[in-house]
Amino acid sequence: MMAENDAELKELVRRYQEGIGPETGEKSAGYHLRELGDAAVPAILEAYKAAREGSQKQRGYVFSLRPLVRLADLLGQIGDPRGGSVLIDLAQIGDESSFDNPLRFLIPKLERRGDAASIAALVEVLRRFRFASARSRQPAILAAEALVRLAERNPVPELAAALPYLHSGLRAPAAPMEFSALRKRLKAALPLTNLPLAAAAPQTTQNLPLPAEKEKETHE
Repeated sequence: MMAENDAELKELVRRYQEGIGPETGEKSAGYHLRELGDAAVPAILEAYKAAREGSQKQRGYVFSLRPLVRLADLLGQIGDPRGGSVLIDLAQIGDESSFDNPLRFLIPKLERRGDAASIAALVEVLRRFRFASARSRQPAILAAEALVRLAERNPVPELAAALPYLHSGLRAPAAPMEFSALRKRLKAALPLTNLPLAAAAPQTTQNLPLPAEKEKETHE
C-alpha cells in the first residue's frame, strides 16, 4: 500500500504507530513511509501531536509511550530536521530509552543534509542535552561532533550558534569535558567574521544616562 492521497498517508502512519503488520505480500507501513521521506513528515507530526495530547488527557492513568516512541523513531530514520523538536519533547516525558536511539538515527542524517534547518536542529539538541545526566548526554556530544565536522568541511555562519553551548566545566550542572576540545576545533574552523561579536563600547558620551548626582543637580 503506497500512499496516493492524504487519507492513505494517514492510514499508513496509523498502522505504523499501532504496530500493525503488513498484509500478505505487502511491504510494511514503515517501509512505505521511509520511502516517502520528507513528504510523510507532516502526517507523522500530526499523529504525534494527537498522541501527545491524548497522553496529557490521561494524567493519573498508566499511559504507554510506545506510540510516541514509534513515531519519534520513524522521524529519526527519515532524518527530517523537524524530528528534532519531537525528540526533545519526548525526552521531557520519557526516559533515556525514549529518545536516545531515535537521536542516533537523526543526528547523522542532519549532518549529511547540512542545511540551515539541520544545523539549527543540531544546535537545539546540543542546547537541550548538554547538562543532562552522564548517561543521557550522549546526544549532545554527538550533535556537537557533527557541528564541528560540518564547520571543518563548510564553515557557514549558522554554525557559530553552537559556540555558546560548548563550554565545559566542573561546576554542577557541568557540560561534558569533551566540549573544551570541540569548542577549540569549531572556533578554528570558523572565519573570524562568523564568530559572535562582543558588545562594543560606545564611541561617544552624548545621549548617555546622567549619573544620579549630576541628574539631581540639573533638576535643582
